[in-house]
Amino acid sequence: MRKIITKDSQAYRVLAILCMSGECSEQAICLVMPQESYRQKVLQKLITDKLITRYQKDDVRGYRLAKRGKDLLLMMDRESFAFFLLDGVDFSMRRPVLRYRRRQHRISETLAMMERAKVETYRTNKNLVFEKTPRQSEEKAQSAFYLSREVKVQTDLTRKMVNSKMTGAWLARDVVWLCYNTADEMPRWYENVERRANILVCSMLREYLSKQRNANALLFGISMEQAKRCLADGKQRAYFMHCSFERFCFIPLDSRGIVLLQMLNEKEIYDHLFSILTEDLEEKQEGEYIIHDGFNQDGQPVLICIDCDLKRLVQFQTQLAYIGRKGEVICFDFQKEAICSYCGEETKISEVDFETVRESFFPG
Repeated sequence: MRKIITKDSQAYRVLAILCMSGECSEQAICLVMPQESYRQKVLQKLITDKLITRYQKDDVRGYRLAKRGKDLLLMMDRESFAFFLLDGVDFSMRRPVLRYRRRQHRISETLAMMERAKVETYRTNKNLVFEKTPRQSEEKAQSAFYLSREVKVQTDLTRKMVNSKMTGAWLARDVVWLCYNTADEMPRWYENVERRANILVCSMLREYLSKQRNANALLFGISMEQAKRCLADGKQRAYFMHCSFERFCFIPLDSRGIVLLQMLNEKEIYDHLFSILTEDLEEKQEGEYIIHDGFNQDGQPVLICIDCDLKRLVQFQTQLAYIGRKGEVICFDFQKEAICSYCGEETKISEVDFETVRESFFPG
């Protein structure tokens, strides 16, 4: 296996995610390699060649790099992986405590999603904008994901973000997304901590940002059922509505979530799809203010929610309820149940066929 591993192989991607996260979950491996037979073949070979090991404790199983795997990564791309393996960093990442391991699993799943969405994760290929002396180059990837460890590399700022739940920051051109992953658990927010993280990240990137003052947020969850649970919880809705992020989008940890990430990454595609969905809507002057993307033929305000922006959705529905009006939400078909369960019968839910959009804009 060691002789045939190349940088474009799935085995290499697995080793890289294990290196950057410390411990990788089963879900992350499934995201990287969806085909089960091929996945088991690659994993077994990596274990047989002593490049990775299985680790199980407290009924939670994960995968970790073996010494031979670390040596191989350092030999193949020292610049990318020395940050995670040298100077005692790797030792500090090997945590037996379950809550630390779960966080590493959530990080590995976020990395896998970014990898599948073709967002750059390797330090060799991205601008190191969070260093004490930021390094930028026009030749580097303009869409890159930085782990929370990379964001907190400045020790004077690390203490101020120590309790933040973010798994990392995604820089997509001039837009910043702070990423959170709760898998199948309900999020627990420390509003002041996350507001501080938002401010600090944006302050470190003030030269990178052109117009945006605040970051956006991505919430990864195991399925749309997680979004449904969040919208049903009053405390979660209150946080989404009043948080400092401009947008707060939910992304399921599956192939559909990968396409959503690609859609958010490709602004031209997103804008084109948005224009298609709004071409039949009318502009209408209203005496009262309400969030909307246009008005339908019945004069009702319409919200485009294909990005599953929970903040905007909660604000829209709250305003409708306050002024006693009906409205319409347009979303993908796989998002409909979760959104409908929150909005109720008073709000019309119109669905967009997700597979049609995938085949039209993201073939293969």
